[in-house]
Amino acid sequence: MKNNWPTKKLAEVCDFEGGSQPPKSTFIFQPKSGYIRLLQIRDFSKDKFPTYVPDSERLKKCTQDDILIGRYGASVGKILTGKSGAYNVAIIKTIPKKDKILSEYLNFFLHTNYVQDWFTSRSRSAQAGFTKEELGSLDIATPDLAEQKKVVKKIEGLFAKIEEAQKLREESKKESSNLLQSALNEVFSHTKNQKALSEVSEINPKNDTKNLPDNSEVSFIPMRYVDDIDGAVTQKDVKKLSEVRKGFTNFKNGDVIFAKITPCMENGKVALVKDLTNGIGFGSTEFHVIRSKGQVLPELIYYYLRRQVYRDEAEQRMTGSAGQKRVPKDFLEKSMFPVFSLPEQKKIVARLDLLSTKIHELQKLQSETEKDLKDLKQSILHKAFAGELLLNS
Repeated sequence: MKNNWPTKKLAEVCDFEGGSQPPKSTFIFQPKSGYIRLLQIRDFSKDKFPTYVPDSERLKKCTQDDILIGRYGASVGKILTGKSGAYNVAIIKTIPKKDKILSEYLNFFLHTNYVQDWFTSRSRSAQAGFTKEELGSLDIATPDLAEQKKVVKKIEGLFAKIEEAQKLREESKKESSNLLQSALNEVFSHTKNQKALSEVSEINPKNDTKNLPDNSEVSFIPMRYVDDIDGAVTQKDVKKLSEVRKGFTNFKNGDVIFAKITPCMENGKVALVKDLTNGIGFGSTEFHVIRSKGQVLPELIYYYLRRQVYRDEAEQRMTGSAGQKRVPKDFLEKSMFPVFSLPEQKKIVARLDLLSTKIHELQKLQSETEKDLKDLKQSILHKAFAGELLLNS
């Protein structure tokens, strides 16, 4: 370390407190006197379905300024801030020792690749989580508080410039997405000749695979394999028919799959499936399947369902309880679909395909820029905690 800063164990400068888990029978979903917000990891990314529980001294609580960490499963190592309430067992709270470490300095440390890579290794372990003792065993460079303050100020200044660049990139990315949405709205909004979607397609058709042997190979597409940005299947697994014949949704080449459950539907998980093993696919039961009856190109149905305005309308028609809302089949059936001649359909699809390709290429470049900016942040953090950032200023 260039500045000869002392290295300590994280537990020497910070305590940790695990969360509490009230019984689900006490949960309510509207604010009420005597109740407190129960924070779950999902609440820090989407705030649509808040949960409240009876206030109690037994609950573990946090303020907006506290630094929390995701403790288990896929969210291991996720750094969470900005909300107050009681936090559940999937979250652990950091309690910095004020005479030894600044909260802001600790926050930046937790975002370093050194710490995040450690969290990743824990998520891949058999227990898929970490204990307070394991986290506390990490090494951290600990200059005095005055030096920490200088480091924090330097990082914040550099990050502000990067974040301005990220903001501009995000605006550019949004504009590129709007190009496709604008084209889709133009295509599907200017025709008076319409039919119900159920007249031109089958919704959730039944596929007869009874006569196929159990050892037949088929494609398998779980929800996570559908990209919500590109509206495409990113990969497929190959499984034996016997593994998926029961308990999954069946489809075939040329079908459109449409996520019906929140938040997958709102995020845009819809895809045209093709190149399936033996022409047959299975996937999540949370897909609606739309199959053209032959009058309409499957690609046109796909683009119709990709519209943001359609998903907004579908969201208003969802049924079920909070967190488990789904788009009902009859919403799709009753959707009014514009009728075009086959030559018109081919022209429209060709134009939308070309535009989609150009937008995909643009977004690929934008993603590369995004990665470069994230890498630059990590480079700054690495230098900061190696004691080099102030030397280079």
